[in-house]
Amino acid sequence: MTKNFQCPVALYIPNILGYARICLALYGLSHCIVDPAKTVTLFFFSAILDMFDGPLARKLNQCSKFGVLLDIVADNLLRSAMWIAAAISSARNGENTTVAIIACVLTSTEWFTMHANLAGSSDQHWKQKMSEGSKASTISSVGRKSIDWLKREYVKNNFRNPIGALGVFGLFCSGGFTYGYYEEPVISMMKEVYGIPFE
Repeated sequence: MTKNFQCPVALYIPNILGYARICLALYGLSHCIVDPAKTVTLFFFSAILDMFDGPLARKLNQCSKFGVLLDIVADNLLRSAMWIAAAISSARNGENTTVAIIACVLTSTEWFTMHANLAGSSDQHWKQKMSEGSKASTISSVGRKSIDWLKREYVKNNFRNPIGALGVFGLFCSGGFTYGYYEEPVISMMKEVYGIPFE
């Protein structure tokens, strides 16, 4: 008689990708001063892996609440690491504290938003909750409809739409590009490898 082996949720393949994303982000941050090109490459691979964990979880039937939380934590850690690297780099280059303030505000907002979503959590996935619209009565009817429309458009087709793509690009690239702006090795890599006139 054979028993069906049930893999522990923590060891689901999409969750292992989540752990890898966190390690890549933190390892990249640890190299932000000594090897900017390695930092950007590690951040890039951490972001790319985000494209695979969700579809893989659905394909392998390994969806879990833990996996959803891990994905959000990995996203927030990556974006936080990018903004921390940008703040460190701008300070090393004698810039004022503007980048550090922006980094603090953006990363804090992301973590507070995650906490607020989880505190009011139900069995719904956060994208589903966003697409249903807000119930807040303090916003005017027109304002609420506009916000609801924007939220629905943002998550529509799993962010595969102009508004969603722009939002995700901004979330994942703004910190990285800000970091790269202050680091000559990153600017050189963008010019040579990708042909981006990063000036």
